[in-house]
Parts: sequence; C-alpha cells; structure tokens
Amino acid sequence: MNSNKKIGIGVFAALLLTVSSQMFATAFNTWSGLTPEKDFIVIPFLFSNPVNAINSTNGLNLGWALNTAWGAAPGTDLWFVVGSSGVGGINVRHDFSTNSTGIVNLGVFNTAVSLGYNSIFGLGPINLEADVTIKLPYAALGNPTLTAEIAPAFAIPGTPVTVYVGFEPTYAISTTSTFSLNLYPGFTIDLGAQGFSIAAAIQDITGSSVNTSIAAYYYAFFQTK
Repeated sequence: MNSNKKIGIGVFAALLLTVSSQMFATAFNTWSGLTPEKDFIVIPFLFSNPVNAINSTNGLNLGWALNTAWGAAPGTDLWFVVGSSGVGGINVRHDFSTNSTGIVNLGVFNTAVSLGYNSIFGLGPINLEADVTIKLPYAALGNPTLTAEIAPAFAIPGTPVTVYVGFEPTYAISTTSTFSLNLYPGFTIDLGAQGFSIAAAIQDITGSSVNTSIAAYYYAFFQTK
C-alpha cells in the first residue's frame, strides 16, 4: 500500500496552520483531489497494516506516515512522503481535465518508480472512485506490479456518511506471475477538514489463505497560504 494513500489513523496539531477546505475521496485507498495552487497541506497518519490490522494476536500493529502536498501550479501538485516503513519519495500529479477527473501521477520513491491515473466519476447517486498504478521496483525493473483500486461509493443524503466497497486487484508480472484481490467494504464520515473511516480489510481472497481484519483511519489536514 502506497503510504500516501488514505489508510490510517492520523492526528496532527501545529501552530500557524489553518484548517483546509481540501476534500478527500471517500473510499479506503483512493487519492484526494488536487491541492489548490500555492497551498501547502500537511497530512500526518498513524495507520494499522490492513493485514491483521486490529485483532487479538497483533493488536493495532501501528505505523506512521507524514504526507505534505504543495499546489505547485494550476492543475499540478507535489506530494512528499515519508513513513515508518522506510518508504519515502515524491509524487507529481497533474490534472488533464477541468474537474479532477483525469489526474496522472508520477511517483519516485526510494524503492520503486510508479505511474498512475486516478479519477472520480459521477454515476447518479453513486461516485466511482478509481486508481490504476503500475510500479517498477528498482531491484527488479522487469517485474512490474499493476494495481487497480476501484470503489463505488454512495453518500447517504442529508448526512456526512458515505458507504463504499473498495476492490483492489493486483497483478505481479514475473517468471511466476500472480494475481490477488483485496476488498474493503466500509463507511466514511466526512466532516470536511477531518473525518474517519472503518472498513473490513479482506486480503487476498483469491489465494489459499485469506486474511481478514478491521482497519480504520482518522484524517485531519491543515494548510498555509
């Protein structure tokens, strides 16, 4: 899981920062919209690994990540990522549309380079949130991994609650290519500049050993002008 994606439980406080109006996508693993031009947003996370995230054996299994985003130009932002897993780097994102429905991102990390596309499609009362990413590890450039994250999400009218089901198929290309599928059914309560989500993380349902757990995140983000 890319550490700049929305999976975790995050709390942050800092002086001289004001609450941002930047909105997140609602499903568990999807990107947020672009950062407004010249805005600087700080998004810290404490997160639980979705594999055995919250259970009697491993407890919370917490890690941390700190993401910062800067609106570099109209339709372009930069995301800087660092975390307890040791993965760090930068994502450059550009919106080729006029309403955040065609965002392409290039990620350069200390372990791999990635190229992705993410969007939110309005389908009547349902938003379809989607990411497609190909990742090339430096240690094995000939063995890329292709991951899609697709989540229909329904906002309950008159409430801050959105329910969703996230589908995450992954195809690892190598001499022994493998396919896996994860599911994240859950709900989000979006309060604007903060919110939280709880999902059932069902990992590798196509494999011989399915991992299930409860995963959650809380987000709070801040911006400077």
